[in-house]
Amino acid sequence: MVIDSQLNWHWKDEDEYQAGIQEGGIQADWVMGIEKAKADVFDRIRNRTRPLDGSWLNWKPDPSWGPPHLPKGWEHICA
Repeated sequence: MVIDSQLNWHWKDEDEYQAGIQEGGIQADWVMGIEKAKADVFDRIRNRTRPLDGSWLNWKPDPSWGPPHLPKGWEHICA
């Protein structure tokens, strides 16, 4: 789902999602969780509740934060 600044929304990659379900890459329990979460998302859009209440519009990261760094040997973690 993509939600714009006016809180209009549209589905994104629905065909790929359905293909993932059909091919078994997206497990049935994941689909159930996603379907349950949709009601909460639509409630938040309708009621303009966090994080869709505008409270994040002026957020800025702490200037003391540096860029993240990968740990040494990171390339071997997934290999």
